[in-house]
Amino acid sequence: MRGLYTELVGSGEIDEANCTCRFRNHSMYHDFEAKKQAIIDRLNVVLADANLPTIRGVFWR
Repeated sequence: MRGLYTELVGSGEIDEANCTCRFRNHSMYHDFEAKKQAIIDRLNVVLADANLPTIRGVFWR
């Protein structure tokens, strides 16, 4: 995820200075969000196993 994020910052799709995204390629936005959600889902399994509250993800399940 960090590699993709760094790539998107370098290409100007993500503007870190202003905390904004300017995805010119709409499918890249969906790919990025899907990867982020997969990470959140895996983290929530670990949190649930440890009896800790889970976090809400991108798609607000």
